[in-house]
Amino acid sequence: RYELLVIFDLTGKAVRWFKMIALTRKVRQKIDFLANLKEQKPNIQPERIPEIEALLTHTPVAAWRRRMKSGDTQFTSEAIDAADPLFADFLEAVCKATARKNPKSIYTAVTKATKAFNKFARNHPGVIETEEREEIVTFFNQAVKQTGFDLDPAFDLTEEHRAW
Repeated sequence: RYELLVIFDLTGKAVRWFKMIALTRKVRQKIDFLANLKEQKPNIQPERIPEIEALLTHTPVAAWRRRMKSGDTQFTSEAIDAADPLFADFLEAVCKATARKNPKSIYTAVTKATKAFNKFARNHPGVIETEEREEIVTFFNQAVKQTGFDLDPAFDLTEEHRAW
C-alpha cells in the first residue's frame, strides 16, 4: 500500500509534481485496525466484564508502589495517587463499551486514557520512562484483549496519541 502526494499548480487543474510513498508496517496496521473496527463487534464478549473489572487490582500502580517503597526516587506518592484513577476510569469505560458491544467506544477509551496519561506525564515529569510506558501499553492491550478484541500483539493502540 502506498500514499500518494500530489501537488497541483495554482489553478488546481494541472499536476505539477507527485510522489508515491510506501506506507510503513505500523501505518498499514493502524489503517487496517480502524477499517476493520466494526468487524470486531462479534468478538466482544460482555460476559468477560468481571475479568476486565478484576484488572483493577493488577494495574501498573501496584508495581510502581513496590518500586517506590524499595527506594526508587522516580515515583512519588502524589504521582502514584494521580495515576490510580486514570486506570480505573479506563477500565470503567472499557466495561461500559463492552456491555454495549461497541468496538469504537473501546478504542475511544484507549485514546482518552492515553491522552489522560499525556497530561499526567506533563504534571509528573520523569515518572513515565520506558519501563512504565511498556507497563501502561501492556495493561491497555490486556484490557482490550479481555473484551474479546482480536488484536495483533505487536500493535500499539496508544502510539498515535501518546506523548510519553
